[in-house]
Amino acid sequence: MKKFFTLSAALFAALSMNAQDGLITFESGATYTDLQEITDGDLKLQLGNDIKKAAKWDNKQSSIGTGDNMAVFAQDVEIEGEMKSRVVYISGGNNPKDGADNTGSGYSPASKNIPQSGTYYMVTPTKSGKLLVGIILNANKSFYVVKKSDGECLAQEQLLVQDTNGGTVTLDADYKVTEKLYGTAEFDGVAGETYYVFCTGSKLGFFGARLSNKSVSTSISSAKVVKANGAAAAFNMSGLRVGDNAKGLVIKEGKKLIRK
Repeated sequence: MKKFFTLSAALFAALSMNAQDGLITFESGATYTDLQEITDGDLKLQLGNDIKKAAKWDNKQSSIGTGDNMAVFAQDVEIEGEMKSRVVYISGGNNPKDGADNTGSGYSPASKNIPQSGTYYMVTPTKSGKLLVGIILNANKSFYVVKKSDGECLAQEQLLVQDTNGGTVTLDADYKVTEKLYGTAEFDGVAGETYYVFCTGSKLGFFGARLSNKSVSTSISSAKVVKANGAAAAFNMSGLRVGDNAKGLVIKEGKKLIRK
């Protein structure tokens, strides 16, 4: 019993320390729609205005979360009765354009024409900190993080782009990669600024976003898997989402539960 309370106290301290950070991921099989807003702690994510049939975004899962930078987005997903670690991602059905109805032009740093429709993601921190986004970027497609306030894109040196193993990936002068990238992009976020995350000429896949004042970790401090039906998710001690039949110590809605 003493061991349990010691563990609980440590866990509570971790929860309190990072309570105002934010981690947003997606639920496997859930439905996400145009302009949907998702918040957690000091982080807000809003999906783009894709105007796809039924306004429904694709929802898929992958087992690629191998590096520390990807592990933050991993969760336990039930596959044929067995819980396995997966990274769930979404994407829209149209390329980002500056017209309101999937028409117009793609963004350029010179014109600063922020997307109005198509596949893009708006990330807004309510306090300054490190922002990490998980992305799937096709080769030879320009990747941008653009400030809503002035339409300026972050320079290549302001973006730490990494593959799933944590290796640094260099963007060329046109913000492109030579091979398809499954990985993350990290940058400094300013409180109250909205950052548009997207690529031109393609539909950027998106694993989620995290805000932290410290180095990215796999802590369960403020993990939140957004569920379309409103039901709360549960997490194990490693910060991975677990199913309703999981045994042992789990965290659900900030409460510690022991399941036998």
